[in-house]
Amino acid sequence: MEVKIINEAGYTEALFGMSLSFYDGLVPLSTWWAKQARKASTIAPKLAHKDGGHNKFLEHIEVWIMVNAPLSWWKQADTYRMSTKLSTSTMHTLKKRFPLGSEDFSKSTNILIIDTYNSICSEEKDINIIADNLPSGFLQDRLWKVSYKTLRNIIHQRKNHRLKDWDDFIEQVLEQIEHPELINKEEL
Repeated sequence: MEVKIINEAGYTEALFGMSLSFYDGLVPLSTWWAKQARKASTIAPKLAHKDGGHNKFLEHIEVWIMVNAPLSWWKQADTYRMSTKLSTSTMHTLKKRFPLGSEDFSKSTNILIIDTYNSICSEEKDINIIADNLPSGFLQDRLWKVSYKTLRNIIHQRKNHRLKDWDDFIEQVLEQIEHPELINKEEL
């Protein structure tokens, strides 16, 4: 599995929104925020780990992550609906890459499965049959847009998961995001 953060946005805006409950409207907004910004950055890590609405500002911090992972992992990642994904196409690319090699699959995919799949593809013209027989270990690239709140939820639910790809994903994300302390208490 390979994980690459492509972009991250919304930190300042999220802290601004988090702080609005203290804005009374009597002071110009820019003057108020100039004084409030530093305070917000010290409060945010404390609120980030409190559920029940206290950490809803995390929904405003977005991360675009390029992930190369097996289809079996993507099936589980689809659990997290507070996100969007764009992917490479199996429909348009499988026959162009033929025959597929072990580098196109997760390390745990048995070579006999890959060989059997290549054998099916060599004789088959129907893309539906080709796609339906694609092994779950096939590696697919997807650009995944996800919020810090969803990443926090993923860490809570998937850390030390028996599918080890989750630990790889979490480790690589925490190494690359700008504010890991907001989604992982261990980073504080």
